[in-house]
Amino acid sequence: WFHAQNSPSSHILVKTQNGRLKITDDVILFAANLTKENSPLKNSKKAGIIYTKRKYLKRPPDTPLGYVTYREEKEVIV
Repeated sequence: WFHAQNSPSSHILVKTQNGRLKITDDVILFAANLTKENSPLKNSKKAGIIYTKRKYLKRPPDTPLGYVTYREEKEVIV
């Protein structure tokens, strides 16, 4: 799960085979760039993109569609 930090935007998911394969640094960088290009930060020179595993996402009850909380996130600057 990838998302532009502190910016309302789409979420990007990278699916792995049974969730068992590790995602390479090249895939992380590709997904982070894809996330940036589909966010309001697309024209920024640098953007913080956070990512975490799906199991660390939670949608609290009675929250707007698309709102999630997350933990165990990492950040990449693209």
